[in-house]
Amino acid sequence: MIRGPLLRGVDPVLEGRISVLTNSIIRGSYDLSGKSLLVGCELAKDVHLHVGDRVGIMSPNSLQRIRATYGKTNAEAPLADDYIVKGIFDVGFNDFNMMMVATSLENAQDLYRLDESQVHGLYVRWMTL
Repeated sequence: MIRGPLLRGVDPVLEGRISVLTNSIIRGSYDLSGKSLLVGCELAKDVHLHVGDRVGIMSPNSLQRIRATYGKTNAEAPLADDYIVKGIFDVGFNDFNMMMVATSLENAQDLYRLDESQVHGLYVRWMTL
């Protein structure tokens, strides 16, 4: 079985209104500028990631480009997109800390080749009045 974390694109400015992620950084900082990532503490521990480490991310589009070059002579296979771990978070839920990686919404849209008006899903925060 292949397993891997989920990459979530967030609006760095508005994220604090819908989740605890912005206040859950235990190492590094809540910094989603440039090609940066926030990684859950359980995932970081499992794969030995630290603040400042570089991580290569292969998106479904990257894998399709690799498949298209397979068997072709003189074809250059695309490289993984390079990101830097800027923060490690602990939201108090081990499964979430093990499976979630966050980047800016702009970076996620770039990885999935979506334009600025496209997303794959929405997180909703339920509030009672």
